[in-house]
Amino acid sequence: MMNGGQDAGSPVAGIHAIESVVRRAYALYGKSAELQSLVYPGQGHVYTPAIWAKTLDWMTARLKA
Repeated sequence: MMNGGQDAGSPVAGIHAIESVVRRAYALYGKSAELQSLVYPGQGHVYTPAIWAKTLDWMTARLKA
């Protein structure tokens, strides 16, 4: 999960609330280390090249058939 700290559509408090539930689900399946949750301070609803690269790396590693 990657979000901007100033994204009005995804308030940081809400991101942390979702993260706490998702972390339990990942732990239930023994995949705690697989979850990454990053909040980029000062950034709004913008997908930077760095965020896209991390997204594509994650998809390639986990969804490649």
